[in-house]
Parts: sequence; C-alpha cells; structure tokens
Amino acid sequence: MFEDLSVVSVVSLLATVCTVGQFLTGSVITAKITNKGSTTGITVYPFLTTLINCTFWLKYGVLAQDQTLVVVNSIGALLQTIYLIIYYIHTKQKNTLHNQLLAGGAVLFPVLIYVKFFSPDDDMAAFHLGLIASGCAVLMYGSPLATMAEVMKTRCTETMTPALSVANFVVSSEWYIYGRLVNDLFIQVPNLLGALLGLVQLSLFVLYPRTPKSTTDSVTQA
Repeated sequence: MFEDLSVVSVVSLLATVCTVGQFLTGSVITAKITNKGSTTGITVYPFLTTLINCTFWLKYGVLAQDQTLVVVNSIGALLQTIYLIIYYIHTKQKNTLHNQLLAGGAVLFPVLIYVKFFSPDDDMAAFHLGLIASGCAVLMYGSPLATMAEVMKTRCTETMTPALSVANFVVSSEWYIYGRLVNDLFIQVPNLLGALLGLVQLSLFVLYPRTPKSTTDSVTQA
C-alpha cells in the first residue's frame, strides 16, 4: 500500500495534517467564546490574518497548480471563516469588527482583483502573488518576536506556550522541506525563517525558567 508513496507525497501529507491541526486550535478559542457568550479579551486578528494568508496561498496554489497548497489552504480558509462567523455572532463591538473586516478586505481584494484582471499572464500573477503570500507568512512567523523580547527582558518563559512553539517549528520545517522537494522558493524562504525562529523560541525554554527567578526563589525559601 505504501510502496507507491513518494517522499514528496509523505512530506505533503505530514505538512497538511499538522497544518490543519494548527488551524483547529482556533476551535478552542471559539468554544471559549461560545461558552462565555462574549468575545471580551479575545481579539479577532488571528482569525482575520490567517484567513487572508490562507486565501493568498490558496490562489497561489491554484496558479502554481500545487494541489497540496490548494487543499490545506481551502481547509484553513473555511475554518477561519467559521471562526469569524462565531466571533461576529457573539461580539458586542460589531462596529469595530466591521471596520476590522473592511481593513482586511482592503488588503485582500485589491490583490485578488489585480491577479485576476490586470496581471499579464498566470506566470506573472503567480510570481507576484507568491511574493505577497511569502511576505504575509514572514509577518505571521514574526509575530512572536514581541513575546520573545519580553521573555529575554523578564528572563522567564511564562508568557510562551511550549506546545505552540514546538508546533510552529515542526510545521514550518515540514513546509520548508516540501518547498525544497518541489523546488518552490516562495514556500522555502518564509518557512525556513519560520523554522529558525521556532528553533530560537525553543532555545529560550532551555535558557530561561518558566517562572521569574524571584518567584522561584520565594517558593524555594517557603
């Protein structure tokens, strides 16, 4: 059964399963929203930015004829849309959310319109969209930098989640390997940066304790 599976197929499957697993973590947040009946203390930006990112990569996958990208980002876009609907239903700040959605649309739709109607051909469209999607991926991978700066300032990792850091490292590494196998620099570059950033995050857990030193000392003395 497994004899016909190529290395690309195996890596593609692993990357898809792990990435969908990451997408599904949003269900934990939306379950909390549903239970509380409110979005207080929960921002919409992770859902909105992930939807934009998935949409760009989905369109790029279509243009590049990459079925793996199409499948995983179709699932991602669908899940983020569901999360956004749940968020919309329960938020009391609908005017604010409308403005945030309009801002997201102002980023997303001009790019899609350009690719569809103004790009000279599919190859050029794929190139430009690949640049934009890669840039978005780099920005998303760079989002933990503020947290990492806080960790180095406080010299403890209580603001970081070990499981999330491991997941980010594994998923970005899998996509980097996939990008190498299919020879796609737009997949390789942002995911190499993501893997390196994930490795740095993991190293912080080795260098710094989970709780501030003063707290640890107080517990020890007690």
